[in-house]
Amino acid sequence: MLEAAIASGQAASQNLALFQKNSAGSVVYVLYDPAKFASAEGDDPRGVIYGYIDIKPHHGDAWDAGEVKFAAAEKGYGPLMYELAMSDFPGGLMPDRLSTSAAARNVWKKYEQRPDVVKKPFDDISNPKTPTKADDAKLVGYDEEEAYLNNAFVGAGDSGSKAALLTNHKDTVATLADQTQSNPVAIENTLMRMGDEFFGLRMQAS
Repeated sequence: MLEAAIASGQAASQNLALFQKNSAGSVVYVLYDPAKFASAEGDDPRGVIYGYIDIKPHHGDAWDAGEVKFAAAEKGYGPLMYELAMSDFPGGLMPDRLSTSAAARNVWKKYEQRPDVVKKPFDDISNPKTPTKADDAKLVGYDEEEAYLNNAFVGAGDSGSKAALLTNHKDTVATLADQTQSNPVAIENTLMRMGDEFFGLRMQAS
């Protein structure tokens, strides 16, 4: 999608791991380095977390797409986070209905240009033009320049080595739980906090 973008196969070959969690009406993905996570002090995500994305599923509107609420990644890993998530959402992904960062806009513009991605336009939920509610969504802007923000983008996503990344996570948690006599849930909660902290730090730096 973008220059020097990392694919899931490359991430797997780097022995990275993917933590995926359904939490409070959203689906969160955290891409991280297991070895660095095991030796990290506290919840400092620097050098540990490579990508974070939080998606709100829609049901009955917006083409049943997943709304990308929060996303942050190290350079080259942003497109991968979108692609890993897209493979879980048959209805596709769509931009946040409230605000979209400049970096995220660049990702959506690339999706708009890709011939292998289906673009499904939204109908204005406040003033619908079609009888079906399946395509209804809050529109973002109304000019041509922002038209790409008012679509669901449907594609296969990058599921190539996703299973390996998820397996790396399960193995990491099991090993750490055994070594430290910790609850696996507590270990994953730490990962969630580090993912949240990573997102916060990236937003401060932008």
